[in-house]
Amino acid sequence: MSLRHNGHSDAHTIKNVIEKLMVPCNGTREGFLPCLCQTDPNKCPFCSLGKRKPQVDPRKEICVCPPQYTGKSCEGCAVGYRRDPPSGLVTDRCVECTCNNHATSCHPETGQCDCQDNTGGLFCDRCADGYYGNAFAPLGSKQVCKPCPCPAGAKCEQVFWPDKPIEVVCKDCPDNRTGVRCERCAQNFFGDPDKGIPCRPCDCSNNVDPRDFENCDRSVGRQHS
Repeated sequence: MSLRHNGHSDAHTIKNVIEKLMVPCNGTREGFLPCLCQTDPNKCPFCSLGKRKPQVDPRKEICVCPPQYTGKSCEGCAVGYRRDPPSGLVTDRCVECTCNNHATSCHPETGQCDCQDNTGGLFCDRCADGYYGNAFAPLGSKQVCKPCPCPAGAKCEQVFWPDKPIEVVCKDCPDNRTGVRCERCAQNFFGDPDKGIPCRPCDCSNNVDPRDFENCDRSVGRQHS
């Protein structure tokens, strides 16, 4: 059971919850006992169906929960539902998970979806890191989230041009690399990533300003003449 922690109000909230679990009920011919919350919603707001199961101790009320709730007093959100607002009190309502058809469940308190299909975000509303595409595209289409055409550790994004096809560009290139596909060494480094030659600092005998652009030849690592 999740409760907010703020001193005096914390103790008051716990007291209220305990009182809701100890509401006495009267017997009926069906063998079920009507909840007092049916006439006084402040005593048991979760028992919306108005009945409880018979118990040895009549003081302990167990509600018959609606589909979106679970627990002895329907204080928790059932699988496939989340608290609204996220991380709210046990008295806040439970609503269906919002996962963009990329998950069947979410965290009952925070609403974080268990995202699948290479998607991410709180509601699976974007592609996961290392993937690109459209998280809202139907499964099986060409627009779904696909692996980035980049080296490990890099991210990518789609660039939309007014008169050109959509281009996928790598971001945050690792190992001192740069380029649309992280295919070459960054400024003041030399090597050839496409051939497996790592990018190393240029050897210019400290005779150049490292802030200047293209101080050295990126293929051999020597100062430009």
